[in-house]
Amino acid sequence: MITQRLRLTGLSAAASGRHLGVRNLRNVCGEGLRTGSRKNILFSPRTGNGRAARLSVIQPCASAEAAKLISQGVEKYNSGDRMGALSKFDAALTQSPSKKERQLAAYNSTCVHASFGDIELARFTLRDALNTGLDFEAALQDPEFLKFETSPQILIQLKRFSQSYEKSKNEVATKETPPEVKSFFDQADDVSDLLSTEITDMDTSIWGIVRRVLILLVIGVVMFIVLFYAGLEYAFPK
Repeated sequence: MITQRLRLTGLSAAASGRHLGVRNLRNVCGEGLRTGSRKNILFSPRTGNGRAARLSVIQPCASAEAAKLISQGVEKYNSGDRMGALSKFDAALTQSPSKKERQLAAYNSTCVHASFGDIELARFTLRDALNTGLDFEAALQDPEFLKFETSPQILIQLKRFSQSYEKSKNEVATKETPPEVKSFFDQADDVSDLLSTEITDMDTSIWGIVRRVLILLVIGVVMFIVLFYAGLEYAFPK
């Protein structure tokens, strides 16, 4: 049973990136193509509008098929057919599901693995759900998601795994954010502030200028007298 669940999980991971072609239109959209709608979405490949129109129809059709498979999986899960439910959830991941549907399918697959007590596979599918932006704590309270039918120990481990995984993602995002680098002009402004010789609070009146000049003259005269007598003592020692 574990091997079968591993095979289903591996197939869903491999098929999640598979592109849907024109040959799959009938399988994806179901009865809608059998009623004549095919002519409304297929155009000549020579015109540039055929592929875009087909893709615009494939996505909602595939999403509707994914929602249908998820609903069938929920019914099987509630009826006790856990392997049948897992098969439906994995199949939904191959039908170009929307973000919400991908979260539902991955989360519900986690519920199936947890019900078997397989914590490793439960972490594997829970990681896929977290990568799509799932809030695990909120999903536990959301009736749209399956209810876990497992031991409290496994549920605690999954909660811790979700918390540690989100924490590691946030740390990686923080490390990848480059530090703020100042531009050349910002750095030049900082250097100019350090080298600035501007004197503030200076008296620029006429009397202030005269007073500073007088102080300089007095200092000059004193220095001249000191140097003069020092020179005499040096030239004519006693």
